[in-house]
Amino acid sequence: MPRPTKAPAPSNDINKATPHRAVLKSLNGIKALAVIGVIFGHMNFGGSWDMCARMVEILFILSGFCMAYNHYQDSAKEPEKTGWEIVKSKLPKFYPVHVTTFLLQVLFVPTWAMKSMGFILVFGALNLSLQQAWFQKTQFMFNNVSWFLSSLIFCYFITPSLKKLCRYSEERGKLWLCFLSLLGIRIYLEYTILNYPMYVFMDLHTNPIIQSLNYALGFITGIYFIRPTHINRYLSTQSDRSEMSVLECVFIGVYASFCYSFGVELYRIFYVVLALPIIYLLGFGNGLISRLLSIKPLMWFEKINLELFMFHSFILYHLPVESGNIGYYVKFWLISIMVALGFKMIWNKTTNYIGAHRRAE
Repeated sequence: MPRPTKAPAPSNDINKATPHRAVLKSLNGIKALAVIGVIFGHMNFGGSWDMCARMVEILFILSGFCMAYNHYQDSAKEPEKTGWEIVKSKLPKFYPVHVTTFLLQVLFVPTWAMKSMGFILVFGALNLSLQQAWFQKTQFMFNNVSWFLSSLIFCYFITPSLKKLCRYSEERGKLWLCFLSLLGIRIYLEYTILNYPMYVFMDLHTNPIIQSLNYALGFITGIYFIRPTHINRYLSTQSDRSEMSVLECVFIGVYASFCYSFGVELYRIFYVVLALPIIYLLGFGNGLISRLLSIKPLMWFEKINLELFMFHSFILYHLPVESGNIGYYVKFWLISIMVALGFKMIWNKTTNYIGAHRRAE
């Protein structure tokens, strides 16, 4: 998941994009809360409004938004990265924790430890190559949340093509049509999956094509966010905190009320569309809610959110949920944080030592 490392600075000429970017702390806060929400969803919270699905949708939208925000306006002097180059640049961040959690599942979870060596070799290869999300019967094998990385890899891989499509559309003043076309494809796929499950074998939650469309919608929203338009200039520099706070509360309130009132009754794409303006508004960081999302504890959580996300399934297996037991939740989160932080620290020290050793040679 790419971190939102930059934000638009005001420009005196709204027809020229500014090369400067500042940290979008509020979006880092959303990412941290989304991962926490996924974990609570796996602990049987928010089942009536499908919390896990909502949080995963937000994570993919955020990934697309931040990728566009950070790289859509890359200097023309810099060579365009291929999809494989983007994937290779991301692998060092999440592949070590993926391999570690895979091994923990194979060695210490009976469901997988009792499988034959042939089974582990065949489906382990699929899992370790991050292709498991493409098949419904393998998407939750071993570490059952690693499908997220499988789908995210595909999103990274198609990013150069997505960027070219958006630039082509934008040059012709048709970016809005590109957005509506991708939205239409996303609605069509969800309709066919729900109404013709015997013919369309795709999972709305995990399939890389579905999530890449959510990613693409977030990507285009990110393009609109960095555009030097009058509305962006107003929202970033001229609106006061009370105005932005009201807008944030209204859009978040509408989203939350639909989640609570309708839950799984509505198409998932409906919640994706509702989430887009929320992320767009919070990106400016001028309202009360965006300020709350920028607090230091959430910034700290965001730094270990990948490790929390990847380890929590294994921890939940060995520490089953005890509903209503506050002590259990305290113990679970303490263990999860220590494991995530410990892994990150050990891995960082290992890579630093290897890097220093190579430089010394």
